[in-house]
Amino acid sequence: MNDFKTMQDTHMAMLARQDANPDDPDLTRDAQAFINEAVVGSTFLSDPGERDLLRAYLRYWAGVIYQQTGAYPKTELRPAESSVGTAAPPELVTGPPPAARGGLPRWVLLAAAGLGLLLVAVVFLQGLNVLEQVEPTVPPVLTDEPGPGDNATGTPPPTRTLTPEPAVPPTTIDSRNAVRVARLAEVTAHPGGALAVAFNPAGAEVATGGADGLARFWRLPSLAPSRELVDQEGWVRAIAFSPDARASKTPPLFLTGGNDRMLRVYDRESLQPFARFLPSAENSGFVFAAQFNPDGRLIASGHGDGVARVWDVSSGTELTAAAQNTRLAQVQGLGTAVTDVAFRSDGANLALAVAGADNGLVVLDGSYTNVICSVPSGPATAVAYAPDSDILAGGTERGALVLGSPGRCQSFFEVAAHQGAVRDVAYSPTGEWLASVGQDGMLKIWSPDGSALASIEVGPELTAVAVSPDAGYIATVDAGGGLALWGVP
Repeated sequence: MNDFKTMQDTHMAMLARQDANPDDPDLTRDAQAFINEAVVGSTFLSDPGERDLLRAYLRYWAGVIYQQTGAYPKTELRPAESSVGTAAPPELVTGPPPAARGGLPRWVLLAAAGLGLLLVAVVFLQGLNVLEQVEPTVPPVLTDEPGPGDNATGTPPPTRTLTPEPAVPPTTIDSRNAVRVARLAEVTAHPGGALAVAFNPAGAEVATGGADGLARFWRLPSLAPSRELVDQEGWVRAIAFSPDARASKTPPLFLTGGNDRMLRVYDRESLQPFARFLPSAENSGFVFAAQFNPDGRLIASGHGDGVARVWDVSSGTELTAAAQNTRLAQVQGLGTAVTDVAFRSDGANLALAVAGADNGLVVLDGSYTNVICSVPSGPATAVAYAPDSDILAGGTERGALVLGSPGRCQSFFEVAAHQGAVRDVAYSPTGEWLASVGQDGMLKIWSPDGSALASIEVGPELTAVAVSPDAGYIATVDAGGGLALWGVP
């Protein structure tokens, strides 16, 4: 397997097998064989684009293997032949080593080396008791071509997950007790400003992204630091977890986006790089928003050039239309910047909130090409779909909460929500209520019809909000760098 077309065809054939039979007992074995053959064949690939795609393919199947076996196979590509050089390998020298030229006799050097090894062994044995108290870190998966924001090895530094806290089921927030919601914990998450927040659907953990270029993870409910990811030099403006593994056909993933224009996808558990997506347009601008679709196979992103893009997670490319070779994923003409995106929970539609555009909220059909509803709300800042519903909530620069159904486009109405811009909105997992945060430093909880259930003064300008999968917690982040956890005491 020494050409890219063969590798790509094999990857697509295995995806088709996975679709037809997700429990195929031979798939893990064949995935490992594909990784081994592709790594060997990577020496024949010199095109950077092909190497990036192949790296994404291998990491996808490594994630599948990790789910089945608990072991993450190595996926680093070998250098292309053109960069290896043609020098002959050094000959194997047999017989006694040559005598040293001058200096100390060789037996003295050997004795010193032996003594050094003995000292190292003693220090190692003395340190065993300390090492036994420290959990091992996950070894980084090295790449042969480091990307922007990565460290010298091409991966973020290894991280250590702390022992989970004892599970204490929180009180479910609902329309009746929303007025009792109070601050449970708070922490300074990102000096300089916190910009994004998301709950891990598979564990008691919340993640944040900030102006310090980091993604940080916090244990619930204490907000004790759990993990840290050095992501990029610029601001991390968007983060998202892929859906729970039970509903997803892809490995558990975590993504980030920010000032360097690049979307980065990591394995959710090990935080090893999975794929990187960079728009072809050099002036694509910041990544303001990013979200996985319900089965985890697609990513939608909003960019500073006013373009919304949809990406195929497994191939690392923007989607192509089924009947033509044009890139339908670049939805253009949406204003000065796309500030938020939201997939409908059944995957039928993609909603886009656009800042600075006259048409406000825009809703596209399942092909991501046709506008089925345009809500003239003025500059829009945030958008969210109610779970298992056609109901949409949006926020505007004027401080209005916009509610309605794209299927009945004329049904949208506005509620005065915040003094200044609405920065983010999020539904509860059942759709019984939704939360909004604003430039005025207020956290507000609403019924689906726009009736106010609770209004909480937080203080600094709030930048993002998220609701936990069990509806037990609300998390907010603010421009001062704070992370706060809210719930019913």
